[in-house]
Amino acid sequence: MLREGISSGGRKDVAETVQLEIAGICVEYRLGSGKLAREVRHDMGEFLSPNPAVLTLDLSPLQEHRATSWLPLTLTEEGNEFRVERHDLSCRIDLSSGTGSGVMAENMYAFGTFIRGLYSRLLLDRQGIILHASAVIRNGTAYAFTGRSGSGKTTIALISPENRLITDELLILRRGPDGEVLVCGTPFIGDSVQTGFNHQQP
Repeated sequence: MLREGISSGGRKDVAETVQLEIAGICVEYRLGSGKLAREVRHDMGEFLSPNPAVLTLDLSPLQEHRATSWLPLTLTEEGNEFRVERHDLSCRIDLSSGTGSGVMAENMYAFGTFIRGLYSRLLLDRQGIILHASAVIRNGTAYAFTGRSGSGKTTIALISPENRLITDELLILRRGPDGEVLVCGTPFIGDSVQTGFNHQQP
């Protein structure tokens, strides 16, 4: 779907709509950058979804970094407003209305960082958390492996080819509709795979 919008530099752009569903939470992104929309569809295609979105965000291209030097990601909340900011992105979200807007650099590094921060907040209301871990499905059950970087989480997940890989980098744990804990794949991947896997398994 295409929509008209205005970039941070005053340029009129056609917004492309991309919907991603991660851990059962669907968000609609109206991206003012066609380049970024194509990259999102390519890199996160496993997570494209037609389901109703809980949140709609209008994101315009950022023409210049907000600061002359690198700034860390900050997540702040005041009342119903949740803000995600870094030197290359700035977005304000109204949690009560399910809408938001902001600007972002036209690359997957900025977009991936943004949605990690976004989902860390959305999961709080859904008994969920993002965890640095690898995970596989074996005989119908999910197994997650945590540890420090370089401790072998990915290696353990990959050494048994009969296992079905959920993730090699970041997973989501959240309560399912029946109260069971689900291990959910994410599009946030390491170096051992080309794409994330949209699997959910108790």
